Parts: sequence; C-alpha cells; structure tokens
Amino acid sequence: ISDRWVVTSYAALKVLNNKDTTYRVQAGMLDHTNVTDSTEQFLSVQDIQFVNGFESDTHFNDIALLQLSKPLHFNQYVQPICLPDSDENAMKPGHNAWFTSWGSSTKRDMVSDDLRQAELFINDYEVCDNAVQWYNQNQHLCVGGVNGKSTCFNDMGGPLMRQNADGAWYLYGFSVSDKYTGTNCAHATVFTRATEFCWFYEEVAK
Repeated sequence: ISDRWVVTSYAALKVLNNKDTTYRVQAGMLDHTNVTDSTEQFLSVQDIQFVNGFESDTHFNDIALLQLSKPLHFNQYVQPICLPDSDENAMKPGHNAWFTSWGSSTKRDMVSDDLRQAELFINDYEVCDNAVQWYNQNQHLCVGGVNGKSTCFNDMGGPLMRQNADGAWYLYGFSVSDKYTGTNCAHATVFTRATEFCWFYEEVAK
C-alpha cells in the first residue's frame, strides 16, 4: 500500500508465529520456482501493527500492518495499490473483483508454483451470514462461489482488488481463511473489509 507498508490478514501471521519467527516480504514475485528471476525484491519486516481484540475464532479485527525495514523500489512489477474511502458502490452484490494468491486448489499443505488470480463476484451478505456463524457484516465481505470460483487452501491474506472507473486499482479486502461456507473450494467465503480499518490509512500517511 506504500513503499514501506504492507497490509494482510493478522491470522495469516498467527499461523506462522512462534517466539523465533521473523518475517520477510517478497515483492514482485510471479514464479517462486524461478530462482534466477530478477523481478523480486526481498525485504525484512521491521514492525507489525495490529488491532487489539483480534479473535481467531471469528476473524474479528483480522488485519495486520507490516512496516518494512527499507523502502520498496517501484517498477513495472511492484506498484502500490490505492485505498478506497468507501466500498459502498464498488462492493455491491453482483460486482466483480480480482483475487490473487499462492494458494493451492488441491492440498492444504501445498502452494502453487506461480501467482494465481481469479475473478470473483460479491455476494449479498446473507449468503455468508446464513452459512458462517461468526460472519460480521460491518467487518466482513461475502465473496466468491459464482461459477465455482473462490478461495481455497493457503489463500489466507490474499488481496481482493477492483479497478475503478479512474483506471486505478483499489484494495477492498483480503482473505481471512481457506474456506468456510462449503465442503470444497467452490463456495462463498469471507474477506476482511479493508475500509473498516481507517487507522492504517493514517499510519501509512505519516
């Protein structure tokens, strides 16, 4: 979201967390099996900020802000994404958005070799509200399931993006878990609603 800040799901960090954990951001990567690819930038994480009151069972306040140790170099492979003031118009049921991730569609303990993307559609909140006990309309978006496309294994923290009329790409949410509303990966799932956490807008602007 800027040359020094990255936003993701706090739950994604908790999965990896132990007392010896150190985090590193890899930006510009398209294929993690290509060790000679010159598009990547590797930066260590200097600080992690999050909201007090995170609940792992409900994904309430599921957001984390990572401060990088040094600035990213913006180029054709690495660019910041815009932050919307509101998602009222963009995230209406039936509207499309794009999701990217390194997740797997077959195995829980696997990741894909290349960065994947999928066009997902926004659902009415009732689709997730009826299926997920902890769904919170204020903090969450209900996304995916149309045409069999949704998040799957190891997709936690992946961004939900939409290109607005001004041509710029905006971040509207990020996946909070693998899947919840069905027995396979083709069902609707839950995303954190980015616009509900305006404090990180202010932090980035400092």
